[in-house]
Amino acid sequence: FTESNRNFQHRAAKVGGVYRLMHYYYGKNAFNLDSNEHLTLENIEILSCRGMGVHIGGSQKYWQMINLRAGARGGGKIRPCSTTADVVHSTNSLGYCKMIGCSFSLNQDDVVNFHDRTTFAKKISKNEMQIVNSRGNYYFGADDDYAAYFGAQAGDIIDLYEADCSPTGFSAKIIKIDGENLYLDSDVPEAKGAGFLVSRRSGATDNLLVKDCVFENYYGRAIFQGRNVTVENCVFKNGPSIPLKFQTAFTLDKWVEGRGVSNVVVRGCTFEDNNFKMGKTLGWVAEIFFGASIDSRGGFKIPSKSCADGILIEKNIFKNVRGLLMYANAGRNIIFRDNEIIGASSEKCSYAASIFAENVENAYFINNLLYTDSPAACGVIVSGSKSVVACGNALKPADSAQPR
Repeated sequence: FTESNRNFQHRAAKVGGVYRLMHYYYGKNAFNLDSNEHLTLENIEILSCRGMGVHIGGSQKYWQMINLRAGARGGGKIRPCSTTADVVHSTNSLGYCKMIGCSFSLNQDDVVNFHDRTTFAKKISKNEMQIVNSRGNYYFGADDDYAAYFGAQAGDIIDLYEADCSPTGFSAKIIKIDGENLYLDSDVPEAKGAGFLVSRRSGATDNLLVKDCVFENYYGRAIFQGRNVTVENCVFKNGPSIPLKFQTAFTLDKWVEGRGVSNVVVRGCTFEDNNFKMGKTLGWVAEIFFGASIDSRGGFKIPSKSCADGILIEKNIFKNVRGLLMYANAGRNIIFRDNEIIGASSEKCSYAASIFAENVENAYFINNLLYTDSPAACGVIVSGSKSVVACGNALKPADSAQPR
């Protein structure tokens, strides 16, 4: 529910539904981590907090969360909400983070969101660019680390990407900033679209390990927008929407996040009873998404395959799925192998337990085992792609699956 001047609105309230009422969304947060090194958060409980559980910014690197729990004791009878926003949220960092043995539940917004704030800018003159994204360089109106959106400073090294997320290979140093205008030490190339995605090298949330974590009765998604990411032996259970997203996402008038994902491994995880709100990612209900959400006003309708490169999804278990096992709207060098799919939910889409590979190259879907009584409930849907292989997959009766 939201309220403004006594005007109450709701998204999907139902008679007989049970709801949590919260006075806050964003707030002070339980932990604000800014530009630390060699830091460990271990054996910590976050029972309830205003805002995020852990907020990361600046040049944070070489750190870890071990056995960090966010969730109310007693199943939420006394405290029905753990964090009123994301449990873990990175707006900028230098990566090298481990999350091991953590448990998150009863949160609002995302369980995990590791990204870097980027921006969208256009060439003004030979060595000058202007940020045209409405959040600008200092969206919140003050030039300190917590208020900055893109937060560029003189001396930063930036990289440019076309509006379809493909790298231009151009990098330069910012020598001066005047409002939303960036002056560089090199001549800016011509854009193929309406401008460039711009990232700072001081924002590189890469090299992440999430292992042996349990996300159960949680809200939101686990989002990763960097490189060298491993999610291993984790449980995603009873979440309302898509559990895992690896993406770049931008709009011209709101947020701009990420600069492409690569070298990603999802191994030995369990996905069970998710997507009960049947929310869609670019038109599809799915368990895992790879690719990009781009603003067509940037001059492109289809993202570059380079936005998701080097993906391995193996030896996972999917139970009672409602939508696609995986949806990729762009990518290359993708392997989905040796996974076990045990049935589809009674509340399922027509394409439940299938895979949709759109605008991909060099993709392999091999040696997966599906238990179902409906042969139409499985398959690999391919569109606008090349070099896609599906082989060695097996279909067995639903009642032959062993309890897992």
